[in-house]
Amino acid sequence: MEPVLQSQQSARSNFSWWMFALQRALLMGGLRSRKQGRHCWGLVVYWKKELKVRFIRRSSFFIELLISDEATGLEWYLINLYASSNDITRKAQWEELLNYRQQCSGEWIIWGDFNDLLWPDEKQGGRRREVWSLRVFRQFVTELGAIDMGFSGYPFTWINRRYGDGLIKEWLDRVLVSPNWRLRYDRAVVRHLATVGSDHAALLLDTDPPVAKGLRQFHFDSRWCKDPDTYEVVRQNLCSWSKQKGFNARRKINELQKQLELIRTGQCIVEPSRVRELEKELGDAWIQEDAFWRQKSRADWMALGDRNSAFFHAKVNQRRKRNRITGIQMANGTWCEEPNGIAQEFVDYFQNLFRSEGTSNVEEVLCAIQGRVTD
Repeated sequence: MEPVLQSQQSARSNFSWWMFALQRALLMGGLRSRKQGRHCWGLVVYWKKELKVRFIRRSSFFIELLISDEATGLEWYLINLYASSNDITRKAQWEELLNYRQQCSGEWIIWGDFNDLLWPDEKQGGRRREVWSLRVFRQFVTELGAIDMGFSGYPFTWINRRYGDGLIKEWLDRVLVSPNWRLRYDRAVVRHLATVGSDHAALLLDTDPPVAKGLRQFHFDSRWCKDPDTYEVVRQNLCSWSKQKGFNARRKINELQKQLELIRTGQCIVEPSRVRELEKELGDAWIQEDAFWRQKSRADWMALGDRNSAFFHAKVNQRRKRNRITGIQMANGTWCEEPNGIAQEFVDYFQNLFRSEGTSNVEEVLCAIQGRVTD
């Protein structure tokens, strides 16, 4: 037994070292939950050091932080959760978390991998989950008084990567919030993002989503106006040259994400090696996109090594607050985020809302009604 224990201790040491090294490389603050079991290392949370974050509590399956939102002046609790895949253990975790939250005040968010479903249709493939098997998790959500934030994007957050008849997809990762938090952040949205090298999708909670904008006009340096031909030369040649070179990393990212989504949904079957190639291309495209926004923002603290391009997006784009619809489920069950498709779906819906579809076989319906008035 001694060599086994020695190996486990070495694995624990290597894991902790890698987590610490990653935290330093990202220039972030971080915490790790207590070890859940013999082969499970629990949960790790990182955050940017410039954010106002205070540690509150951690257990074997969640880490609670207090977030101070400087933009709104609000404070709320963020519970980062990784539930067990064992039904008995998970039930005990729901009881512990419910008792804890009922003793606390303030607005809160609980998000992460819940390893359970609320409805049977949140799973495709494999053995069907009956409604009775979901009772414990649904009761936990009800007694907690939580609101499910829903999502925008592909509905499933986990895939077993066994393409073909063995493919199983489930919505295991979600965001639950308190009612008052939802009222204060009424524009907040949750997106399911494709990831590289993981069987789970990433959750992006955007409390202040940007407003969709139309096509941008071409801009040029006013000093070029000294030459009357500059405008046409720059617009035609540089734009054409840039398209030929394929410098539009955002377009490539969208194309690669669509290809990976088709593979995950089973609409396109390819070899596993091709999936890895697409994921590598997606990772390279994100690096190009990050470099583009770093150059465009001209921020003085680029040297700090922040790998999240969201900051540089914020420096370039001024966000306006207004209500908007980011996506809808079409009549055929598909998800649409294209503005023209959303508009047409609303037009079709209200045009058909009060339109008669006609009647047929009226006699059969009347024959099934028992008569009450006699001759």
